[in-house]
Amino acid sequence: MKRLYYVALSCCFMLLFSGAAHALGIGAWQNDTPGGSIISHDPWSDSITLVVNNSSGVVEGLTAWYFYKNQVIGTNNNATGYFVVDEETGKIYTFANKLQWLQYRAENHLNPSFWTRWTRGSGCFPLRTLA
Repeated sequence: MKRLYYVALSCCFMLLFSGAAHALGIGAWQNDTPGGSIISHDPWSDSITLVVNNSSGVVEGLTAWYFYKNQVIGTNNNATGYFVVDEETGKIYTFANKLQWLQYRAENHLNPSFWTRWTRGSGCFPLRTLA
């Protein structure tokens, strides 16, 4: 009986302090975008990632984003800094500077005329686009 107690205690200790147990922590979240892509947060690297549904494309390090006309438009902390993802085609457009990004948004009518609801890493975001 005593041996069973030590085995059970050892198992509880290993589970409590293992990396696998912490990977299921409260800081991890995942949400679907309106176009079916996935935005998720990894608490270990404190990074937010967008996995595009129609391609093998990934945008890492998201800092802020919004949804509009089947697009995910936002900023990240990578060298590119700015991105637009077309969820219908799976294409990822990256921009090295803000001026190019704003120009692309204007040319493709990706600026909501009334209100833009930016999301900044909380994991809670609206699931509708302003179209």
